[in-house]
Amino acid sequence: MLGQELILQLNQYQENMVKRIIIAVLVFLVGFVFIAFIDNELQELIRCFFKLSLNENIIFLGKNFYLFPSWFVLISFPFLFAIFWLINSKYSYKIFIQNLLIAIVLFFISLLIISFIYANFKLMECTQCEDGAIKIHYNSIRYSLIIVSSTIISLIPSIISFYRRKIISK
Repeated sequence: MLGQELILQLNQYQENMVKRIIIAVLVFLVGFVFIAFIDNELQELIRCFFKLSLNENIIFLGKNFYLFPSWFVLISFPFLFAIFWLINSKYSYKIFIQNLLIAIVLFFISLLIISFIYANFKLMECTQCEDGAIKIHYNSIRYSLIIVSSTIISLIPSIISFYRRKIISK
């Protein structure tokens, strides 16, 4: 009897893990498609934050031509998207949505802060600024680093709550 119950529990556990892995792969694919479509909008938002932080004293040079997002963003963003789902999948629907909203708000706040800091560093590097206006090429901004850093920062509350849940359950 005990052996059969153990085998049943093991089979149930394996089925649950297979389901979670399949869903995580689907979430990864959704994240991949999502970032492929919004990457240009995020880059435009970052440039807007640059202009905002430097009081419109920035001039972008060259052509704004990005056919495809960077591979760094295309792989890391969906991977972090899947990690977020795996961390929060065992929570109730209400807590999952709450953590998702916190992550989204934290993503945009960190995107803003990182862009402000990066823009001011670019201004400090400028040695040929005319009238306080900085000239930057579109491709001199490391968009992928800003986007991935913001994504990682937005995961921090979920990771902390996951570890708290693990510590409390022990």
